[in-house]
Amino acid sequence: MTLTRRALLGSGTALATGCDAVVLDQEPVPETIEPITSNEDFYVYSCCFGADPDPATWACPITDRGVPIGTLDAAWLAAHAATPFEHTLQCIGSTPTNIAISNAIFGGIRLVDVLAEFGVAVDPSIVQLYLVGVDDYDAGMPASDIEKAWLVWEMNGVPLPVAHGFPARLIIPGRYGVKNVKWLASIALLSEPIVDYWTERGWDAEAQYQCNGFIVAPVPGSTVPNHQALAYFGIAYAGEDPVTSVEITFDDFATTERATLDYAPGANRWVLWSFVWTPRREGVVTAQIRVTTASGAVSSENPAGTNYLAGYDGGMAVEITVA
Repeated sequence: MTLTRRALLGSGTALATGCDAVVLDQEPVPETIEPITSNEDFYVYSCCFGADPDPATWACPITDRGVPIGTLDAAWLAAHAATPFEHTLQCIGSTPTNIAISNAIFGGIRLVDVLAEFGVAVDPSIVQLYLVGVDDYDAGMPASDIEKAWLVWEMNGVPLPVAHGFPARLIIPGRYGVKNVKWLASIALLSEPIVDYWTERGWDAEAQYQCNGFIVAPVPGSTVPNHQALAYFGIAYAGEDPVTSVEITFDDFATTERATLDYAPGANRWVLWSFVWTPRREGVVTAQIRVTTASGAVSSENPAGTNYLAGYDGGMAVEITVA
């Protein structure tokens, strides 16, 4: 069985937290997580009620410190071949009760190459990359992000679905989905920064991915049989800093055991992990994970994380009953 958002999450929207509302449904616990999330099952969040641009009239002007330098439109996209790249997106409001993270093969062109085609070279006087969507949502990033950003118009080999930014969006490696603007309406290079939508509302201005991990199965509150092998599995991610290990503990980190990294392709892509455990006594059991990255970053031992406005940085805990 493939993990889908329907298998884990209920429907709804939570504008206050910046992500989909979550209610665990009654479907069977999934047996695995697919490395590449289908377009249908990729998480969706839109702060400003979304958009549905008409490709016949869609246009995205690009300006350099107020000077128009070019315009993206459907004809421009059609004239360029999209380069595929695998990338994970996670919502900055993702939590253990709102596991909003997915992985796909996107297709597009590096933004720096787009700018070069319009005759623009990024210089030190540019301090911010500023994006606005058709829904009037905006996001600002340091100019250094121009070198790694992607203009994207394909997802898993097909045109971007409307829910994911059709006709085109930007993908910014290293930054939560809050900075990855959909339905692009304008791209600006600025010499003076603008405070963007979510920063005005208290969310972290940098929105850099934190080292974090989730237990997808078993579901919290489950009852499992004693002396029968039980599969724990889940997700770990830290953006550009590759996850190198996931540990699991059943005694509040007095001891830990290494989980198996079943899918660990490197930076900007999630890790899928698993661990098989056999209970030896009845009662309530709490398992928690700890994630470590190549740089030495470690997830917080607080399963709720430390600062939700900066992104989840914990290792999730799950309580079950052995009977």
